[in-house]
Amino acid sequence: MDERDFRPLYEILRPKKVEDIVGQPHLVGENGIISIYLKQNKLFSMLFYGPPGTGKTTLARLISDFFHARFLYFNAVEASTVEIKKTIRDECNEGLNILFIDEIHRFNKNQQTIFLPHMESGRIILIATTTENPGYTIISPLRSRMRVVPFKKLGDDALIEIIDKGLSHFQDTLEEDIKQLIVDYADGDGRFALFLLEEVMSLMAHKKLSLEELQETLNKKMLLSDKKGDFYYNYLSALHKSLRGSDADAAVYWICAMLESGIDPLAILRRMTAMASEDIGFADPNALRIVNEAARAYEFLGLPEGRMAIIQAAVYLALAPKSNSVLKALEKGLALVREHGVLNIPDSIASNTRTYRYPHAFDDPLISQDYLPAELQKEDVVTFVDRGKESNFKNRWETVRPRIRKKK
Repeated sequence: MDERDFRPLYEILRPKKVEDIVGQPHLVGENGIISIYLKQNKLFSMLFYGPPGTGKTTLARLISDFFHARFLYFNAVEASTVEIKKTIRDECNEGLNILFIDEIHRFNKNQQTIFLPHMESGRIILIATTTENPGYTIISPLRSRMRVVPFKKLGDDALIEIIDKGLSHFQDTLEEDIKQLIVDYADGDGRFALFLLEEVMSLMAHKKLSLEELQETLNKKMLLSDKKGDFYYNYLSALHKSLRGSDADAAVYWICAMLESGIDPLAILRRMTAMASEDIGFADPNALRIVNEAARAYEFLGLPEGRMAIIQAAVYLALAPKSNSVLKALEKGLALVREHGVLNIPDSIASNTRTYRYPHAFDDPLISQDYLPAELQKEDVVTFVDRGKESNFKNRWETVRPRIRKKK
């Protein structure tokens, strides 16, 4: 009988005790918040927030084991709210029920409301994970009923510890530079580090490879399979550069490549939102609204229909006139703060002022007044280019600035 274990290495080595989780001492160390909860025999609905492969799912399972609870697992990518409702109705009757939702940010705002009445009644304890900022992706009524538990990206020492455990399983060793290669590629993701280790051990069993050969082989194998490390950011960077360069074809291709490889569409939309201000700005102020509307449409529609809104916004961004004046204004403002510090507010606009001149009280509201500290009166913080709609802003600012700065 074949007794080989065909589970992935990260499943085989999944920690059996809370204290075995590495890289999260603020949670499971002696004075970690989860350790304190367990010592006090307390359990709350919790939102585990942090990067992939940092132990979120593992910790949820171990908490369930500690309390001898019924553990009901769902992944928001695959599960339907109808299925979840049925499970809560049929299986969460007596005893302690932990409903675990992986990647809860994949549910739209309406879908997230299904948990609220069951949390209120005490029928379920909800533990959910997200890699996205809860402030943007989780509805406030749900957030207010859960304790947000932050997970940290695993450091190099933690990853080395995980890799060494994997090597003990294989009863083998690796050279330090190869272990460091795995650490670099894993980019703080323990699960991915073990996936890479399995791949490396398989390759090395077939033929001993040099560091350079191994690196080249892994690059080819993981070009689209790695959604977390450098490749992930390379694809987002390729999209950003394509949009900045006004290549609509390339932008659509890179978005489709990322969608097909499983990259979260919200990550794509966030990069597009940043690009709309950084590289378009006042040349087409509508660009930022277009991306925000696309994000709302995606949240409303979900997959697969929501992809069309992303593509529509991307083509718009690619063809919009370009300007980086918003970025330049931000950089100039920050540079002035760093150079001069936080200066005193001029008396004319201080909260307790008696000298403030109310612009609407004048026939011409463009009145001279000290809005900036005296040290900065001659600084050009905001500048514009003659491109797209930005020409209108440029002309207006050239009219306004000398009149409000004019000496009284």
